[in-house]
Amino acid sequence: RLNERLYDLLSRAAHNRRSACVVGVWEEGREMTYGRQPSPLRRGYYVEWAASFTVDVLQVVGDTLAIFFGEDFLRTEIEPLVNGIAAVRRELPLDEDSIRAAVGAADSGSG
Repeated sequence: RLNERLYDLLSRAAHNRRSACVVGVWEEGREMTYGRQPSPLRRGYYVEWAASFTVDVLQVVGDTLAIFFGEDFLRTEIEPLVNGIAAVRRELPLDEDSIRAAVGAADSGSG
């Protein structure tokens, strides 16, 4: 069993396995979850991660494209996208407390 745990840890590092994939695996059943995640907390986590990752990519790609299109490219093309994502994240926060509050409000309104 220790060999399996060690192999798993080394494999994660060597193959750059993402925790988002690992948490969807049920090892004993040898199955992986597909489709919509039933947990609002996990869905929120994944959406928040994707938003954060998208902003990082926009900034890196924007910096690179600014070499070709000029510094104005960042201000006119990239900043509005980053600001839009930031506005959505402020308006609809996906931290655990906010999600629990929203789920609780939805549950109390259905009764």
